[in-house]
Amino acid sequence: MTVEPTAFATSWAGAVDSVETLPAYDPLREQAAGHADRPAEEPKVAAQALLRVVDTAEPPARIIFGTGGVEFISGVYERRLSGWRAAPPLFADQSFPAALGTWLGDAGGRAG
Repeated sequence: MTVEPTAFATSWAGAVDSVETLPAYDPLREQAAGHADRPAEEPKVAAQALLRVVDTAEPPARIIFGTGGVEFISGVYERRLSGWRAAPPLFADQSFPAALGTWLGDAGGRAG
């Protein structure tokens, strides 16, 4: 089972503040800061809930724990789907090597 957690009341944020930051992650930090007003979930409550879920007859392969998690993760997947839909269809009429080569501008079908 994969658990996708949202914000939980742990000391994680304090530990993160004590490390060197990489500019590549600035957008993610800004996005997270925009959610700082949401209440943090209690880890003990989540642990009890998780134990109840795994004891069900058919536990889900994936579960989202926390406030706003479904909305947040739905947005992530929508952006992924949009990107996949915008990419050229590599396999529609050609074999993979030829399609990839065409997409990369290599008529011989070889990448690289």
